[in-house]
Parts: sequence; structure tokens; C-alpha cells
Amino acid sequence: MTVGTTSANAEREHASGVFPRPTACAHCGTALSPGAVVDENGEAFCCAGCRAVRSFILACGLDQYYRHRDDLAPAPRPATPTTRGYAELDHPDVFERFVQTESDGTAQVTFVLEGVHCGACVWLIERLPRVVPGVCEARLAFERAEVRVRFRPDRTRLSAIARALDGLGYPPHLPSRISGEAHEAKADRDLVLRLGVAFAAAGNVMLMALALYSGATDTSEAPYATLLRFGSMALTLPTVAYSGAVFFRGAWAALRTRTPHMDLPVSIGIAAGTLWGTVNTLRGQGEIYFDTITTLIFLLLVGRWLGRRHQRAAARVVDLYAALAPATARVVAPFGLVEVPARAVETNAIVEVRANEPFPVDGVVVSGTSSVDASSLTGESLPVTVTIGDRVYAGTKNTEATLHVRTEASGTATRVGRLLASVETAQRARAPIVKLADRVAGWFVWVALGLAAVTFVGWSLVDPTLAIDHAVALLVVTCPCALGMATPLAVSVALSRAARTGLLFKGGEFLEELSRPALFVLDKTGTLT
Repeated sequence: MTVGTTSANAEREHASGVFPRPTACAHCGTALSPGAVVDENGEAFCCAGCRAVRSFILACGLDQYYRHRDDLAPAPRPATPTTRGYAELDHPDVFERFVQTESDGTAQVTFVLEGVHCGACVWLIERLPRVVPGVCEARLAFERAEVRVRFRPDRTRLSAIARALDGLGYPPHLPSRISGEAHEAKADRDLVLRLGVAFAAAGNVMLMALALYSGATDTSEAPYATLLRFGSMALTLPTVAYSGAVFFRGAWAALRTRTPHMDLPVSIGIAAGTLWGTVNTLRGQGEIYFDTITTLIFLLLVGRWLGRRHQRAAARVVDLYAALAPATARVVAPFGLVEVPARAVETNAIVEVRANEPFPVDGVVVSGTSSVDASSLTGESLPVTVTIGDRVYAGTKNTEATLHVRTEASGTATRVGRLLASVETAQRARAPIVKLADRVAGWFVWVALGLAAVTFVGWSLVDPTLAIDHAVALLVVTCPCALGMATPLAVSVALSRAARTGLLFKGGEFLEELSRPALFVLDKTGTLT
């Protein structure tokens, strides 16, 4: 299928009655714009990508895809094929890391795909064995947009499989990075759902508590008071079981590992208030704490959500720095230039870097003279001239002429790789002040339990009927919600805001050092040394 007419020519042909006027893209179904691409058969496309994908699908004999698509009536989606050759996937290091070999001589690899949106996509992708000789099977996990391909390494290559998926309109990616992002997105959705349930419950329980506080417990209003108490309990118990489960899991882990954690006193307060409030509701007297419990869970989850949001913002900044170094490198080999994954470049290998390309490795210039923009690492705004014998670093940019560089470090061993590794480690680790808060929480549990026991014994001597009420009230009010929410949130917000201004801390302890008198030494570029 070739493009035989332009959009203007197609208009004249449609006007003369040669072809019926198309209104939607022949591949994705998107409504056509005035600049639509029309081929010699009268089929119109919203973009050249859709035309190329449809041509590829028809050439492979998979035209039934369109029947499945029309039956399922999916949402319109323009095709987005790329022009990548995926040669880097054929490197032995990639095969070793991402391919699982089987005893029968086959191998399996998983790709994460862009553009999967309906059941017809499943049908088309699982016909991959008909498109690529050597592919035995393709199975798509629709909800994760992951396809697992079983193939024979002696008959086909990863690059051929990737190009075929790309040609079908589903650009593939190796799962290491994207799967992590998908997992994080799923965790975020789960947290938001728990937060929403807690918010709805807290708002409604507070309204019912307001009625009880306003006098609904009088004898004349007893039936209504009972209804409100049971209504509060009905909303609180699912909230504690679902939204509060994150705190109970953390508390259980702290008990199993015998390590203090803020979730432990929080869980004790939530459990004590919920259990005794339920007992008082069933027996029709005494205090209930459902409004306090649901609001406490909601506020603590808000703190966690805000903390994750700021951590994500800081992570995006780190991702931008990680993108400074290219994913592939052009290595000079005896038979020509070979593109390999940048992290797989061996020491002393000669790498060619052309003008306006970033350096993929740390190394020494062995051929050529050029200028290097090192502002991403040093803050120096003016390019620096480099020649034979000068050192260059991954992530900086060659601005003038082609250079040949002898590799000294690649991947995470480069200067920018070590920097990002330390920052990512700091993001995963807890700041000293957060660890201190957790240690305090461990002691705080015993102090709170001791005070509750003393309160129970003391009130048992005065009025046994109020002993449990006062002991539970003490456990609820001593729940360290402010400490549990404010401490990690403050650190997350500070690191996030610093990252957005270009300041990357190697750890939370360095952030805390700013609160103490210190002498900072800066060079002329403003880079902290």
C-alpha cells in the first residue's frame, strides 16, 4: 500500500465520486482532520504512523484485527510506531540480563508495550509467531501491557521481535524501568483509594458525632442516639480494616523483627479505640471514639500521600539527570562502528561521540579537538575546549566536532552514575531524624502502655465502671500521630523542593546538617564542593 494522492487530490477524487468520503482513520478510528493522509485506494489516515501500521498488518495477513477491533468498539488511539532499529537489544549483556533460557532450547523475554488498549490488541499481539519466524508463542498480560515472548535464539533476535512489535504499533521496552513505574503507580492508586475511603468515613462519622455531642443521647432521643452510634460503627469498622490496614501491617512487621516503628503506637491507639468503641456501642453506653479513629486514619494517610508525592517529584528530577547520558554508545570495532548499551561498554574500548551528542562514558580523548558543555555536572556555563589527553565525563555534551574517547568507566561507575546512585540510595533510606522518631516510638509504646495500666488500676480503685474508658482514652490521645506524620513528611518536602531547584542531597543527614552553623565553600560556578 502506497500513498498515491495528497489530501488535496483526494478531495477532488471524492468530489467526483471516485471514492466515498472517509470520516475516520482506517486504522485507529480517530475522526479525520483536513490534513489527513489518503492513499491510492481511498483509505484515509489521521497520521503517517497509522498508515504504516495498517500496511504492515495487512502485509502480515492479520487483517482480521480490524474485525475484532470493530466488534469490541475500543477507544480511538492513533498508532505510534518509531523508526528504531533496536540493535542494542542484540548485545550479549542484554540477553544475559533479560532473557530466560529453557531446557528445550527456547528462550523467553518480557516486553512492556505502549498503546495496548483493547481486546483486539491482545488478538493482534498474540499473532506475533505469524509475523516473526522463530517466535513460538506470545502471551499478553492486558492489565500490565506486558507481553511474554517465547522464541528460538538460533532463528531470530530480540531486535527482530522488537521491530515487529513496533511495526504493529506497540513500541516495546525492556521491563526493568517501566515495570517499576507501573508498580509505583499501582501503589499510588491503592493509597489514594484508601485515603478516599477514610475521608468519606471520617466526614460522615463526624456528622453523626456532632449530633451525639449536641444532645442526641437524651432519653427522648435514645432511639436516634442508638441509630447514630451503630451507623458510626458500621462506617468505622470497614475503614479500620481497609484504610487502617497499612498501619497494622507495619506494626506487625515491627513486632516480628523487634525493631521500633511509628506504626506500632499508632496501631495500638487505633485498635484500642475501635474495640472499646464497638463494645460500648453494643452495650448501649459509654464513650465511642469512632470520629477520632476515622479522622486519625485519614490524616495519617494524607501525610503518607503527601510524602509519596514529594518523593516522586524528587525522583523525577533524578530521572532527568539520569537521562543526561545516552542509553547506547557507538564503539569503534575492527569491522566498523557498533552500537551497544552504554553501561556494557568495556574499559579501554574506543567510543565515537559526534557533535551535539552527550558522552555515554567517562574517559580520555584519544582523537580530535572539540568543546564540551559540562554545565550539567560542574555548573560551568561556558564550554570547555578539550583535546587529546583531556578527560571527559558521561552526561556532558560534545558541542563541536567528532571525538574518539578511550573508556575509563561506564554505567553506574561513571561520575554521574555514582552521583545518581548515592541520591537514589538517600531517597530509599530514612533520615536520622526519622530513625530517631521511630526509636522514640518504641519507647513511647511502653510508656503509653504503662500509663494506661496505671490509669486503669487507679480508676479501678475510684470507680471500676470508668477504668477501661479512661485507660482507652489515654491510649487514643497519646497516639503519636503528629510525630508519625510530620517528621517523615518534613524531610520528604525538603528533599523534593531542593531537587526541583537543582540541589541533590546524598542523604537526609546532610539536610539536617544545614540546621547547624557551618562553612560552605563554593567555586566560581556556584557548585558546592
